[in-house]
Amino acid sequence: MPYRYDNNFSNWLVDGDAVVGLVDYELSFLGTETMLLGALLDTVPSIYPLFPDRPSWSSIRHGYEATRRRMIDSDWFRVIVAMAMFNHWVRVTWGYRKPGDLGSYAGRFASRFPILMGLYDG
Repeated sequence: MPYRYDNNFSNWLVDGDAVVGLVDYELSFLGTETMLLGALLDTVPSIYPLFPDRPSWSSIRHGYEATRRRMIDSDWFRVIVAMAMFNHWVRVTWGYRKPGDLGSYAGRFASRFPILMGLYDG
């Protein structure tokens, strides 16, 4: 399943409450559904409050479960959170420019984890 780390909502194909595809293939990778769900989790308004029109994790989860008929339990959610953190770290490393620059990302990166873990609604 191709996906892009940019996860811009305008790149998503949505049918009702379900994400049915992604159309922006610049810098695309092949990955698992877990990686895709992590990349989607990394875009929710709880993480990016400047984009309140993006779907909530609850709507992404329920749309996925209804479409794929596979439940996201707490164990799988932890792995999805790890993929969201990985997704963000890839963007950090793309933006890394010079020695010492990486330290400015540490606090923001660490603050994401409790927010993401708090989104489990199972």
